[in-house]
Amino acid sequence: VHVTLKGGADLMVKFKNLEYDLPPGLFSGTRVQLRGLRSAANADLNGESGTVLRVHESAPGRVLVRLDAAGRHFSARRRNLQVLLPPGWKGGGRVIVQNLEKNKLYNGRVGEILKPDDLEPTLRVVLRLEPEEKKEDADAPPPDPDKAGLIVPLKLLTVKYEKMKRWLQAGLYVGREIVYDGSKCLVTGPDAFDHEHFIITLSDGTTRSVRLEEVQLLLPKDFANVIKVQIHDLANSKEFNNEVGHVQGASQTDPQRIIIEIRGGRRLEIKTVNLKRLA
Repeated sequence: VHVTLKGGADLMVKFKNLEYDLPPGLFSGTRVQLRGLRSAANADLNGESGTVLRVHESAPGRVLVRLDAAGRHFSARRRNLQVLLPPGWKGGGRVIVQNLEKNKLYNGRVGEILKPDDLEPTLRVVLRLEPEEKKEDADAPPPDPDKAGLIVPLKLLTVKYEKMKRWLQAGLYVGREIVYDGSKCLVTGPDAFDHEHFIITLSDGTTRSVRLEEVQLLLPKDFANVIKVQIHDLANSKEFNNEVGHVQGASQTDPQRIIIEIRGGRRLEIKTVNLKRLA
């Protein structure tokens, strides 16, 4: 058979001297999920996760995957395989970009993992960078009133795993006080190996890796002694903007939010960025 190498050289090679390679972006051991299967016999497999083994020898256009559910093997086309993030990483997990050489201006920026990169899904991920904190500049011109309210699109960046490190979930910060096993302790930092965990320091000085559901969140320090707040700038529930409420405690499911009670006894979980502290 006639073969053209990547460098452009042409060769005539016997079939017995050829070995089919996996499609670009897939390697033996890559974690994948089945999607887009339409046949009645296989449609129920959509959403099943598995591990790439090798090219299916009798059907070189397909990939042999060992499914997690029953350990069975399934032959799938590349278009029906979605590459998953490696263990310890998760979609929506926050990271800090580091050690970039060509785009050094992004070093130190915090971003959220959206998905594996389409071209190199096992090597890179797509991040949505969070807005940089604005620094006050006394010499800066006043804001343009014609541009008030305009939404600036967040920057997307493709980054190798080795060029980022895990960071704390939004709303958690180093030094935030929480309760673990009945005792107050402090958030120390992210778990370097798993987005689902973070590190706390106990009262005796020892550290432990915990999940959010294992702890009780206390109010963030900026709201610890606040009684009354006013809601502002909600985009999806605008009817609550300007409502005044009383602080009830911290949300136990989202570190960015606190629970407030508004008129009529209704309780809402609102992000702290949408709350103005009242005297």
